[in-house]
Amino acid sequence: MRTTATATAPQTVRVTAKRWQHGWELYGDDGEILTQATTLADAAGEVRDYLGTEHGGEPGDYQVCVTADLGGVEDDVRETAERMAEVQKESIELAEHWRALAAQLRAAGLSVRDAATVMGVSPGRVSQLIKAESPPATRQK
Repeated sequence: MRTTATATAPQTVRVTAKRWQHGWELYGDDGEILTQATTLADAAGEVRDYLGTEHGGEPGDYQVCVTADLGGVEDDVRETAERMAEVQKESIELAEHWRALAAQLRAAGLSVRDAATVMGVSPGRVSQLIKAESPPATRQK
């Protein structure tokens, strides 16, 4: 693997980590083994140290992107994490809409009990939703 670091911008190096009996073997894009690490958490640092020693510069001159090769499980992990982030965002948006609906029902003149019946929640929950919907400066104490 040929690489040189510059003083202005760190060079990005992509590394594939493959499990072995004592930890992880770390391979460059060309398939050449660069070094090894006991844990995946230490892999980027080990590669930076190796590159600084073998190719010059300081370890900080290299930005290392480590991808674990786990026979496909890593893809499932990434896809699931992405989907979880999407669902979490959607959940936040739905919660905001739910609070707005509670406020809308109350603004339309429904009592807390009637709004609770429409929403299928307790009157206490409607009160919580309305309180959360109100900006802090306008909340009644």
